[in-house]
Amino acid sequence: MSENPKLELKGISKSYGRTVVLDSIDLNVYENEFFAVLGPSGAGKSTLLKIIIGVEEPDEGRIFIDGKDVTDLPPNRRNLAVVFQSYALYPNMTVYENIAFPLKMRHFPKSKIRAKVVDVATKLGIYEILDKNVTKISGGQKQRTALARALVRDPAIFLLDEPLSNLDARIRFRAREELRKIQQQLKQTFVYVTHDQAEIANMASRVAVLHLGRFEQIAEYSELYNHPRTVWVGDFIGNYPMNYISGELFDGKYKGYKLGFRPEWSEISADGGIRATVASVDTIGDTHYLYCAVGDETFVVKGNRYVEPGNEIHVKIAKCNTYLDGILKQSDIKIGQ
Repeated sequence: MSENPKLELKGISKSYGRTVVLDSIDLNVYENEFFAVLGPSGAGKSTLLKIIIGVEEPDEGRIFIDGKDVTDLPPNRRNLAVVFQSYALYPNMTVYENIAFPLKMRHFPKSKIRAKVVDVATKLGIYEILDKNVTKISGGQKQRTALARALVRDPAIFLLDEPLSNLDARIRFRAREELRKIQQQLKQTFVYVTHDQAEIANMASRVAVLHLGRFEQIAEYSELYNHPRTVWVGDFIGNYPMNYISGELFDGKYKGYKLGFRPEWSEISADGGIRATVASVDTIGDTHYLYCAVGDETFVVKGNRYVEPGNEIHVKIAKCNTYLDGILKQSDIKIGQ
């Protein structure tokens, strides 16, 4: 990874009236990186994207691309390419005409337009459909057409605004794999904005988790999953939220702390560990998620056998994290082992 940021945000803040949308955002994205901004609705993702593009102005802070301050430059002078979730393709045009459109608007010679379109279309595997109308191609081909139209402009950075959300669920997985391969092949910097962690879990080299206008954590997805820096990140990341139980359950050893662990980090044991009552069970295939209660506290255990609600079990925890005032303090502690 290059030492010099391709995109750098310094102290970016934005408010609408009394509502703070972005609060002193700092961020470095490096050359050839597949970087993701992840967060729920209302986190500030759209506002952040608009500020990077240049259609919104920050109240405070500066934006740098390739080391150049572009804060006061209009969008057309920032050398960015944006791929929206709708792809924004022109339905009355062919694939070729869609890809060529930005070059035509910049008055490139026809021969140069043809050469660039053919080159990009070949790289993205859509050369054979250049003469087709975009209404007659698949969702994956539309995605590649939108990327090709952006790529012919030789942008410094690709900004992708939830580009897979309009694809059918059955082809979304394949589209994710294709997008990652495209990024690696093109050796371009991608900034991918989404609310769906499944989209970026295996694509992004790093993920910035945005919550209420601030980055809660910036790390590889595996780090977010295994060692969430805050209780909120642990709740947000994962198919099941991280369990949080009081340290007082363990003879006061962790008094005042919360213990955070994933359902799959725990197991039913013959004895030892936590003694809990099964309240209910979710069964998915041959996996059983046991909702357990200890006094007023509840947590979920991933088990390989069904347990009738109302029965008592012993639970051991292979690893957990400790949190004080919602902040990670210690990782990978074993309980009841």
